[in-house]
Amino acid sequence: QGVETTICLPKTAWPPTSPRAGRAPAAERPALAARPWTRTAPRDDGWRVGSFTGLSRGAHAHRDADEDAPEALNDARDGGPDEEGEVPLAAFPASAQAGLFFHEVLEHHDPALPDTLAPLVDDRLRAYGFDASAWGGRVTDALRGVLDAPLGALRLRDVPLSARMTELRFELPAGGALTADALAACFADHPGDYAARVAHLGFRPLRGFLAGAIDLVARHDGRWWLLDYKSNRLGPRRADYAPERMAREMADAHYVLQYHLYLVALHRWLGLRVPGYDWDRDVGGACYVFLRGVGEGTGVFVDRPPRARIEALDRLLREGA
Repeated sequence: QGVETTICLPKTAWPPTSPRAGRAPAAERPALAARPWTRTAPRDDGWRVGSFTGLSRGAHAHRDADEDAPEALNDARDGGPDEEGEVPLAAFPASAQAGLFFHEVLEHHDPALPDTLAPLVDDRLRAYGFDASAWGGRVTDALRGVLDAPLGALRLRDVPLSARMTELRFELPAGGALTADALAACFADHPGDYAARVAHLGFRPLRGFLAGAIDLVARHDGRWWLLDYKSNRLGPRRADYAPERMAREMADAHYVLQYHLYLVALHRWLGLRVPGYDWDRDVGGACYVFLRGVGEGTGVFVDRPPRARIEALDRLLREGA
């Protein structure tokens, strides 16, 4: 403390005042040149993490659950609903938020506490930016119908939370090259023209993993079910959600491929978790619920593929084409 320090600098200025000072003469500087490329660029072998959406994107036919078919929107806005066959939620706003809203309500509602549905609907409507005063009652009534509707051999109201797994995520190894032609071969015995539709999917061969998330896996009366909620707006009338219309939408949007791939994931999971697992005994099937149109015989698609097709798809994912 109190000690002064003196720093002595050399008299030579630094940096040098001449811009060329300190540089090697031009004759001593080597000429610059790019190194020659001697390696072989790796070929694209399709190694990646794929998904159902990625496989079906090339067909331009897949629509997410929260999107609308343009013709359905035009019917709803211009044609007006059929008074006797009106779909209660035909005019409910269509957006990504709508799909998230329905999924969250159905995921968190406890069927053992029916009185909690209306408050949950109102709360989630406000959280997602919808008018709860305008839609609360109508959405609650519609979802009560969904809970009571026969979905194959079960009703959602009869499946407690303890018998459910929501958003079951999976990553299936795709050891060999997964191609559209190989997928189509697995569907060759499917009725209709769906095998031909699969063959025209324009995705690159997939090697790596096939990832996804199942909306709901439910166990009821000793059988396991795969359920998927769709908020697609197919039209304003009940007839727009009739079985034949549902079958066409399932094929057009390639949801048929989706539930087959998801059932393969469930098939593998059950094989690891259920002692003595047997597909024919333990699996109920896949159920797609089109929430806007659920009614007497409408808005629900159910299928249980044969064991041979699921096993063929399983082998394809394990071994490739």
